[in-house]
Amino acid sequence: MRNFITSILFLTISFWTYSQEIPLDSIISYIDQGKAVNVEQQLKLRDFEKLNDSSKVKFLLIKGMVFFQEDKFVESYKALLKAKEYKENVSLRNIYTVNHYLQKVANTVSEFSTSAEALDEENCKIAYELNQPKLIIDCIYNQCYKSIVKEDFIDALQLSYQMKSIAVKAKLEREKINIENIIGTIHYYNNDFDSTLFYFKKNIEYYEKAKDSFAMLERYNNMAKVQLELERNAEALKSINISELYLKNYKNVGMDALIKRNKAEILYANKKYKEAAEYYQSYLILKDSVGEESQAGTIADLQTKYATAEKEKENALLKAGKLKAENSLYVLSIVLGIIIAGAGFFILYAYKQKKVLEARELAEKEKAEKLRKDQELASIDAMIAGQEQERKKIASDLHDDLGSSLTTVKMYIESVQSNVKEESAQTLLTNALNIIGETYSKVRTISHTQNSRVLGESGLVDTLEDLCDKINQAGQTNVEVVSNELSTPISNSKELNLFRIIQELLNNIIKHAKANNASINITSYQDKLDLIIEDDGIGFNYDPNYKTDGIGLHSIARKIENMNGSFEVDSAPGKGSTIMIEIPLK
Repeated sequence: MRNFITSILFLTISFWTYSQEIPLDSIISYIDQGKAVNVEQQLKLRDFEKLNDSSKVKFLLIKGMVFFQEDKFVESYKALLKAKEYKENVSLRNIYTVNHYLQKVANTVSEFSTSAEALDEENCKIAYELNQPKLIIDCIYNQCYKSIVKEDFIDALQLSYQMKSIAVKAKLEREKINIENIIGTIHYYNNDFDSTLFYFKKNIEYYEKAKDSFAMLERYNNMAKVQLELERNAEALKSINISELYLKNYKNVGMDALIKRNKAEILYANKKYKEAAEYYQSYLILKDSVGEESQAGTIADLQTKYATAEKEKENALLKAGKLKAENSLYVLSIVLGIIIAGAGFFILYAYKQKKVLEARELAEKEKAEKLRKDQELASIDAMIAGQEQERKKIASDLHDDLGSSLTTVKMYIESVQSNVKEESAQTLLTNALNIIGETYSKVRTISHTQNSRVLGESGLVDTLEDLCDKINQAGQTNVEVVSNELSTPISNSKELNLFRIIQELLNNIIKHAKANNASINITSYQDKLDLIIEDDGIGFNYDPNYKTDGIGLHSIARKIENMNGSFEVDSAPGKGSTIMIEIPLK
């Protein structure tokens, strides 16, 4: 999991003098961005005891960040926990950053360590309160990480797609690329290596352009692991060598150990046994020097103590609040009793009369509104039923008339072919038969997709799975459906509308995208439904202001808009496409 954790090289200052005091916020920013700053000297310029609470938190946060970069994880965790002691008088953003580094430390010390639940809950609360997309993505990522550790890859994928949707809407390109790396990794753990390669290649292309060497060493290391699984051993060795080359720019013992371990495995697969043994020995030495296992145990103890202390504090506050509330309630009840006894009779009669009139008026309004909605729904259902009947007729015509005609033509050509001896004529007839066979296969696929039914007992997800099975049988594109149990029922008209939209998008993928793989991700929340339709095809340029795109996306966008939903397209030539739809369910 350390491939997901960004580590920054600790450098010495190159443009500040030793005596010049830099604001603590600036130091935090410099460390986070990998800029040069002499942290030790800067901290010596300050007397910790004379700092206010906000500055103490920043001071300790900086120490925790530096310890983290030096792989001193226990020291880092202790410094960050001490910063939490001053959180009452500190901004939410600074508390979030402290928690974030506590999570990073806990998730780094072991592939199976996860951060304390109290930290995750507190940071999620802060992220949504501040309404900052980057922070919300971090919050969801920690949930995703836990799902990966538990090997619940379907849940991890759904959370990843949720993060990607937020990143696309907020135009966070770098975050979107990193999330796609996570999606690729989840596919790797789920043994879907072709999908993994698709996402990892996109990541490498992005970071090569960005000239981010640390990201490149992580990505090439990841790529090497996938190539090894696919038994492309020579390619894996080339990739791990590139990763090792980038590592020379950094002093990161943990990453060095990881790459040495992976390279030992790859060398062994390439039958370079002596080199493999040398690399594995180097890995063991580095692993012992970091002492991750003992650090992991210490940090686990610290997390338990932290969670217990937070719970005790919460219980104490609740108890104090309860006693105060009981005393206040006793006094208040006496005063209210005297007031109510004196004035209640005169108020009650007028109140009852007013409520009766309001109830009658409300009932009349609700009755009129219900009648209007019933008429509107009846009109929509009638329209959908007409469209369904028309689609069924088109499917029948395609299958019965055009399909039969193609079969007849094929029989005639086969009859002629059996009587023709010339080689050139045989070639032409064979080509014609192949074209007719391909055309018949496409007609049959379109017929099946047009004739698939939603209005029935099977429901949206089952019907989509049935549709995808039929598409997969054609052997052109493999489509998978990933979904959780829909928590809120969907009306028949909305369900059919959604199915037809997905069906149209799948038709586009089959006819235009030249994709090998596609996926439909359906996630249901309390009051909304998220759909993500993704493929690894040729991609395209989408302009929401250009109304004749030729593949019906603007028509789909209008349908989504009429359902009070949102529609996002993320695609570019050679990059595949991702279409995100969000529909309110109430």
